Amino acid sequence: QSYFYFMNLSREEIFTRLDLSYETKSIVDKEILMNIDFSDYDHILCVHSKRGDILTTGLQSPSNASFLLKATNFVYLRQEANSKLVLLIGDDLDWQKDIATTLTSQGKNVVVLPRLNSTTSSVADLHISRKFCDTVLLTASASTIGWWMAYLSKGQNVYYNYQPSTDPLYTKEFESTQFFPSSWMPLKSSEL
Repeated sequence: QSYFYFMNLSREEIFTRLDLSYETKSIVDKEILMNIDFSDYDHILCVHSKRGDILTTGLQSPSNASFLLKATNFVYLRQEANSKLVLLIGDDLDWQKDIATTLTSQGKNVVVLPRLNSTTSSVADLHISRKFCDTVLLTASASTIGWWMAYLSKGQNVYYNYQPSTDPLYTKEFESTQFFPSSWMPLKSSEL
């Protein structure tokens, strides 16, 4: 996940090497894009969450509702657009639906990206990010899929949770300057 390994490659070359197959793009287009119209929005804020296996390992910090809601509101207000959409992307649909209810009650347009049965959802996440995400917010910043989703995003406007872990051993070995590009903006809970 360290961008140091491919700093010498152009963005186009990285896209070419990581391009999805035509079949996979077709599946995503048919199963997701046929049901969601992104054209009504000037700005799409993609909020990535990761819970699943992270909840039990204890190494990485999973997404939590408090940070996600505060950070989403912070980033949302910074985007100058007439019509904005918050697109929730992650591995826990029920949890995301609860988050969506809260954000909707605050007056935001919100869509929860569905999980796919016919291809891996992480592939769909990458495809959607490349096509539509003007801004990405990583709420579980140690997530591999989240990191790649942000790195390959359309808008290259990325915010991330400054605390990838609460485990002292993990944070001791984790060098954020080699993990997150300098253009990405760290967010601390205490500052939101």
